[in-house]
Amino acid sequence: MTPAVGPLRVEDPTRIGAYTLRGRLGSGGMGMVYLASDPTGDPVAVKIIRPEVTGDPMFRDRFRREVTAARRVPRFCTAAVRDADPDGNPPYLVTDYVPGPTLTSAVRTTPLKGAELEQVAVNIATALAVIHGAGVVHRDLKPSNVLLSPSGARVIDFGIATAAGMTMLTLGQPIGTPEFMPPEAFDGAPPSPAGDIFAWGGVVLYAASRTPPFPYEPAALLPHRIRTDHPAHLHRLPEPLRGAVTAAMAKDPHQRPTADQLYRLLTGPASTANPRPHASPDDTGRWVPDVTRPLNPAAHTARPPTPPSPPAHPGTPPRRRRRTLIAGSLAVAAVLAAAAFTLRAEQHAGRGTLTAAQRTTAGRTLAAAAQNTTDPALAERLAVAAWHLNPAASGDALLTTTAGRLPPLSTAGHAGPITTAAITADGRTLATSSKDQTARLWDLTTPGDHPALLATLPHAAAVTAISLNPPGTLAATTSEDDTLHLWNIRNPDEPTPAGTYTLRGAGHPIAAVFSPAGTVLSLTTSTGALLTYDVTDPTHLTILSSTVHAHNDETTAQAIPNSTTLATASADGTARLWDLTDPHTPKPLSRITLTAAPLNLAISPDGHTFAAANADGTISLWNIRNPAAPEPLTTLQLPKPNSASSADTLTTFTNAASAVTFNPTSTLLAAATTTGTLYLWNITDPHNPHNPHPLLTLTTMINELTFIHDGTRILTASDDSTARLWDLNPTSLYRRACTTTHDQLTPDEWTRYLSHVHYQRPCPATTSPPTETHSAPP
Repeated sequence: MTPAVGPLRVEDPTRIGAYTLRGRLGSGGMGMVYLASDPTGDPVAVKIIRPEVTGDPMFRDRFRREVTAARRVPRFCTAAVRDADPDGNPPYLVTDYVPGPTLTSAVRTTPLKGAELEQVAVNIATALAVIHGAGVVHRDLKPSNVLLSPSGARVIDFGIATAAGMTMLTLGQPIGTPEFMPPEAFDGAPPSPAGDIFAWGGVVLYAASRTPPFPYEPAALLPHRIRTDHPAHLHRLPEPLRGAVTAAMAKDPHQRPTADQLYRLLTGPASTANPRPHASPDDTGRWVPDVTRPLNPAAHTARPPTPPSPPAHPGTPPRRRRRTLIAGSLAVAAVLAAAAFTLRAEQHAGRGTLTAAQRTTAGRTLAAAAQNTTDPALAERLAVAAWHLNPAASGDALLTTTAGRLPPLSTAGHAGPITTAAITADGRTLATSSKDQTARLWDLTTPGDHPALLATLPHAAAVTAISLNPPGTLAATTSEDDTLHLWNIRNPDEPTPAGTYTLRGAGHPIAAVFSPAGTVLSLTTSTGALLTYDVTDPTHLTILSSTVHAHNDETTAQAIPNSTTLATASADGTARLWDLTDPHTPKPLSRITLTAAPLNLAISPDGHTFAAANADGTISLWNIRNPAAPEPLTTLQLPKPNSASSADTLTTFTNAASAVTFNPTSTLLAAATTTGTLYLWNITDPHNPHNPHPLLTLTTMINELTFIHDGTRILTASDDSTARLWDLNPTSLYRRACTTTHDQLTPDEWTRYLSHVHYQRPCPATTSPPTETHSAPP
């Protein structure tokens, strides 16, 4: 295959220096590249800097560095420099013409496999060894900068190359192609050969899969994924190549091999005889496989869950005295149940010494104090005392100060980020999907804080989602290997495969959504396609509709309750509503333009409101009572992180909204962030939602949120490999706080806030810790 040569355009020059231009080869970051002839008639490649940047001293300096760097690199692994005039008008660079396509062009239709893939990987590793040996860091290794010449792969375009040790930032921005940049590049680390090694791994994965190593993510989330996720499509690589790529893409640059070690790992006999998924240098300095070190222990190693840390999130806004009572929207039953419990407490605490009016006033005073203090432990003590005095007016304070401090019901077992989670309608079984290539089923009726694992559903690649049909008898899982799996889970202890379907040319599936009747499954993909299937007989999956081009980018979906309408939201910045009355021909009803790329969507249980969690840190709310004519309600803004302490201030990454959900009565909206904080809004008036209440803060991105049953519990699924079920019932929170912490408001603290009110013991004088069981509600 030879590189495509386009004709010259009217605006193109026909000659520069001693060289006659013949056609266009392509464009780079600073200029156009032309096929030309030298004075003897031999073909050469000429790069001419664009006129609009020639007057910029920064670009001229950058071009001079490119010429210098390219001249330092031996010609057999790149396109050798023949001539250059960095001070000309315009500046230009002449190199050997390499008769071969870029790697991007070569795999456009078919990825590389077998010996061809391994040869390209070794060639590029060899080139990096030579480039680094010359004291140069390339900084922009990517498929389009690799030429597949008849003599092997060559690395070109040293436009942003530099000497090791120079700063990575120019004008405060990281330089390079984001999809192939290492994690440290987003934190302002100086360029190093280790960054090129990370990019090498990404280029090899691209050659084997035709997609970047962290594909189909909105740009705002890319730095986060590069820092925390396993690269995609590792399963496509054979050993020892898989082990070499895994080692090269270690999150810690100090754990990556050098280019020389990489070459020996790929070609040495020990590597072939003993392939492993990871590698490390042995006593001789040779990089050999090592199974004892995981790719990224901090992000991907399963560990016992711990309660979330209590310090306030940097983005938490100053607490305000005037709050709307969120807890009252959770469940009327919770307030009614409080009466009997607090009546017993009253007998022990001398509560009868205060009149009803005094209790109300005192309770509100302590609740306001709880939401003003910056001491989390004191806030909880104040809220507990406020609830004891006046449950009706202090549930908000108890919820926001206590829910995140009491241990939730937590899973333990996944070895990678959990992508989605769902619970069966009877509340007995939890289903999770993970990038560790498994989905799992858990028993929520297990006593204690950890549900028992019922079954593991294995896959060949990362599992992007799991969805349950309304009766909870059938599960659908989707995977990055372009497959859809159906599982019979009537007996969740022994699920059985019911059917598998492989997508052809539609990208990998992102979401699978059952219709309210459970007979139709809608699938959305990484390329924006929408497909529908008849799952009446899951063992004989029947495709109903031909692929519908719903969006231009990665797309997720959710069904609108009690209707045949489906909502989709895409990284292209739009959402759509579809009529699936005839699932053979999905009909577009309306299009919604969002403020940024949505990462998640939710439909209120009453079917009236659409919410999108956006990458710019906003939540878009739309009235969809008439799905053919949606009306914007409002845009909610998540609190911004403290820029002074955020590692992401060097990038466009913000405190993006990663998940959103409604409570069962459609009066509360919960939204989570990529930095792990969960907020609540009261949306009784959706045109004027009240200020967000920070409910809890984790240490990693929350990917999934779901209110459970009566709304007194909420499910979170996170990048830390854990799904958690949090207690939001104020009565239960009060009881648990009284019986597990044994930390009550002291008389001195009471006097500080209520100097003219006689001290009331916040908890009953005699309370034994209850036996906590997390059984399904009746």
